[in-house]
Amino acid sequence: MDIISIEWGLALLLLFVGPVIYIIRAQSQKEKKAIKAITKSSSEEVNITQSELTGNRMIAIDSTNKKLFFVSLPVKKETLTTIDLKKIVDVEVVSKTENKTTAHVALQLKFTDAAKQELAFFDDEVGTDANISLHQAKQWKNVITDLL
Repeated sequence: MDIISIEWGLALLLLFVGPVIYIIRAQSQKEKKAIKAITKSSSEEVNITQSELTGNRMIAIDSTNKKLFFVSLPVKKETLTTIDLKKIVDVEVVSKTENKTTAHVALQLKFTDAAKQELAFFDDEVGTDANISLHQAKQWKNVITDLL
């Protein structure tokens, strides 16, 4: 009787833990492929020190060369945005609400030539949860401002 209970316990454990392990591995492989593609498509040597997947986009930073990478997945050279952190003056988190719900979350980068660029973390096409995207945007704002 005890062996059957142990077998059932192990079977149920595998049933619930297996999918979680699979999702974590798939996410990790997706991130590694994206980093490899960024490294290949960049014209200079890149050393990604920090990266994060945000829905179907990825943000990564090379703190040694002070470069920021923002790309849609799957990575294509046309969708890769490379930003020189030396040209950024200020970083803000921008969020817009419509009908008491968050409709847009982005990082707004202000450059030395007074130009602005937004990197969308959540909108109609990007992201799954506005609150998570807002938290991610705030974290990346802190990472970028530390390197300015």
